[in-house]
Amino acid sequence: MTYDNYIGTTSPGVIQFENANEGRSYPFEDNSVLESDDGKVLPDEVIADMHLVVPKGMDARLSSVYISENMVSLCVVAEGQSGSAALSVVVKVSAFKPYVPYRLEKLTGSEDVGGVVTFGQIDFAGCAGSYRFGNRVHVAEGAVSRYTPARLRRIVDQRTGKYVSGDVTLEFPSYIEVEKSEDGVRLSLAEGANDRLLSKCDRTVVSNPCGSTPITSINGVLPDEEKRIVLWFH
Repeated sequence: MTYDNYIGTTSPGVIQFENANEGRSYPFEDNSVLESDDGKVLPDEVIADMHLVVPKGMDARLSSVYISENMVSLCVVAEGQSGSAALSVVVKVSAFKPYVPYRLEKLTGSEDVGGVVTFGQIDFAGCAGSYRFGNRVHVAEGAVSRYTPARLRRIVDQRTGKYVSGDVTLEFPSYIEVEKSEDGVRLSLAEGANDRLLSKCDRTVVSNPCGSTPITSINGVLPDEEKRIVLWFH
């Protein structure tokens, strides 16, 4: 038995992940139709994959795509209660490679967002045009990673203006206790550290220079903010 279209193997082929995405809406929500504001439909094979990293509470959507015989560009917007940010990429046709991730660069907004996008086999001549999508095409949950951004951005030396940022290693003396939690890092003095940190002058200060014990309360009544205790005689 012979076949005209026999390709030399009976083993099933394996479709690459990006190739499979060219025929479906991923990396956007299921059943998304990439129809622009003016009615043009962007073929699914143009965007084969995408992954975004955004702060918790933010959602991402496709804002626009531009294709010409010379370039392809894309813009993604991330929005939430903490604000909004825009990411974009521009690739020249002369340097374009399908199925290769391209880094999305920040246009506006927080530095806490980032991501990559992978294009498929684009028909630059057939798909040429500007596509704007308003607020209709949202990125699928599986293509978005959310995290809690760092609250401390940089440590600045007020005397010189020099600062450090990013991954910084901090070392504390033994009298500083460090406690980590989901909300951050808490620093506190160890027991007895206060006495060790006092200057020589402060250590020799007489706690009661008047020689008598001052009155701090009368029958449990404390003074007001001006350290006064008023006595009424009837």
